[in-house]
Amino acid sequence: MQPEILKQFVEDGGLVVRASGDCMSGTFPDGAKLLLKRKSLYMAGDVIVYARGDDTLVAHRLLGYLPGPSGWRVLTRADNAIKADHPAAVSRVLGCVVQQDGVRLKYPLSTRLLAGLAYFPSVIGWLKQRRADQNPS
Repeated sequence: MQPEILKQFVEDGGLVVRASGDCMSGTFPDGAKLLLKRKSLYMAGDVIVYARGDDTLVAHRLLGYLPGPSGWRVLTRADNAIKADHPAAVSRVLGCVVQQDGVRLKYPLSTRLLAGLAYFPSVIGWLKQRRADQNPS
């Protein structure tokens, strides 16, 4: 289903998706039902769901924002990953995970601080990788 259609479901009261895989297993077990809601501002530490370029939905932790040539992008990382994901356009974000299996989620300050601390090394790593991709040896 197209991300724009899914966004409408999220705005109309929320959208439930199922977690799949183990990249966020410390936070969400495989098969967990996740309720998404739109927020006016997503903060470091939130788990957001966004659509990749191939429209695959991804639920990863927000580290922060990056400016881009066509607007702001989000920088995310799976809890079980070392490197950050490729930045995604803010327009691709469907919402924030606010419930797991009917239980309201809280994002403690410690989680937000850890995500914020991971932001700068992730940006530097992403910039190095981008430079390497642009200047192959």
